[in-house]
Amino acid sequence: MSNIISIKEINFKYNDKQIFSKFSLEIKQGEFVSLIGLNGSGKSTLVKILAGLLNFDGEILIDGLLLNSNNIKKIRKKIGVMFNNIDSQIISDKVFDNISFVLTNLGISKNQIIEKVNEVSRKLDIFYLLEKNINGLNNMEKTLVNLASILVYNPKILILDEAFDS
Repeated sequence: MSNIISIKEINFKYNDKQIFSKFSLEIKQGEFVSLIGLNGSGKSTLVKILAGLLNFDGEILIDGLLLNSNNIKKIRKKIGVMFNNIDSQIISDKVFDNISFVLTNLGISKNQIIEKVNEVSRKLDIFYLLEKNINGLNNMEKTLVNLASILVYNPKILILDEAFDS
């Protein structure tokens, strides 16, 4: 099985604090991997790096593509990321709009969007929330809406940063 993520000797600093020094990791397609560590050990930083939000030294390949500014759009279509702050991924007051946002931006037809949103919301048992205001939901419901907004476009890679800590 080939590597879906290959991290080769990356280095990363926040100000003067070294977070990663020659850090390497290989994840094969189909594997489930958990990174466990103390607060401040770099787990969320690694998520941000893989999402293309932070610059680093070293080399990262995601599904065979070098993580750089030339490939970031292609890579982001392959990766679904759920960050640890559930409210940071809320983009609308309506649950349906949150789930359909990526599909709308990808230019998917309205009928296909409705079909895909209905399908993923049924799988996650949140169909009853689609017409609700997101501000009236509890944290677990918001978490499931965020997860649905990722799963609806069927990414090849799913990264959850303390996603079910609610």
